[in-house]
Amino acid sequence: MESEIARSDGYRLLIAGGSVRAAAASARRGGLNLVTTDEYGDADLQEMGDWFPIQSLIAGELINRAKLGECGAWTYVGPWENWPPMAEALANQADQFGIPLAGADLPTLNHLRDPHELQAMSARAGFTPLAVVTADKTTGIDDIPLPSERSWIRKPLLSGGGLGVAMFPTSQEEIWAMLASRISSDEYLQEFAGGQPLSVICLAETRSVRLIGWTEGMTGTPYGAYGYRGSRGPVAPPASIMQQAKLLAEIIVENTGLRGLFGIDGIQNGDRWQPIEINPRYTASCEILELTRGHGPSLMREHVRSFGLSDPSAESSSEPTDEPTSLVGRDDRRPTYGMKWIVYAGQRFVAPDLRAAFATGTHDDGMPSTPRIADIPCLGTIIEQGHPVCTLFGWGASIEEAERDCQRAVDSLKNSFPEVAFD
Repeated sequence: MESEIARSDGYRLLIAGGSVRAAAASARRGGLNLVTTDEYGDADLQEMGDWFPIQSLIAGELINRAKLGECGAWTYVGPWENWPPMAEALANQADQFGIPLAGADLPTLNHLRDPHELQAMSARAGFTPLAVVTADKTTGIDDIPLPSERSWIRKPLLSGGGLGVAMFPTSQEEIWAMLASRISSDEYLQEFAGGQPLSVICLAETRSVRLIGWTEGMTGTPYGAYGYRGSRGPVAPPASIMQQAKLLAEIIVENTGLRGLFGIDGIQNGDRWQPIEINPRYTASCEILELTRGHGPSLMREHVRSFGLSDPSAESSSEPTDEPTSLVGRDDRRPTYGMKWIVYAGQRFVAPDLRAAFATGTHDDGMPSTPRIADIPCLGTIIEQGHPVCTLFGWGASIEEAERDCQRAVDSLKNSFPEVAFD
């Protein structure tokens, strides 16, 4: 449908999601102007461009027409794929004004988030698929006589960041029909895979799929033992894992038509890697790759370009490579390794100016230097106990050095605000 308002001369990218700050910063590094909507409206996000609260979509309100008229494309970050009503509402409004989507549409999202489909595609790539049980279907159980032969994780079908994920006990006498009867229609069981969380970021372009890089995940939040706490990297898994992951990425794209950025979460155990989830979008671990050597500094720019939707006036600052670990970045001032750590509230409090604990700066070329703190709540925001407060970073010449640097950032925050309990 043709837009009822004139498109402005300025190009803006609309980014929607739960917390969009990292993706917005990536887009800004790529020279894109922004309109954003998320749950938090953090101070550093609002400094990047116009923002409006995601609650306006929850309430069914229309997005500001003037802001929509300035958008050349829209995209989303997590957990957008798990919010079907809002996803549909925004998609419909964007269609009304002729704003194209740089991302997977709703049918593709549904396909990608089907846990049975992931394991089927994993089997095609040569992985031993994990058993999956939903209320209406079981897969991958031929070699498992009884549920008690394996350990199980229960996951919501619509959840992100490990929210609601927990171990699921089974009894020795239980049979498959009994197990399925204990599963509600909005959750599923996945066979437990023990080891180190290891994720790969991929970019599907017109004729190829490229592995951008790998990061290790860290878990354990007030929401549960499997909640996403942060990432560190880049890391280089064995060549056999990278080859198998590349094949899986190609199968995913072939099977779903997915384009742009996407992440595959998995569990590494020695020289084995077991895929457990697909995230069809820019993910939280992307900025660790963008801000370290060997990677283009704007994956959001690359994502939008893969759909042919980027602003022609913005020059690309990313350099593609088929080798996830090769050093192609020209900014040798960037660190080799990084770590991000999400801080949670140990008590209810009113947010002070958290930036007071850290110094920030820029390189001589104007590119922002590696951050110490991000996702900064606006002064006076009420933070509830157990809720995320901010993200802290550490950087160094090794993973261990980055971890120590990140711990110094945590200590600096706690020492600067001793009256606040941080988790």
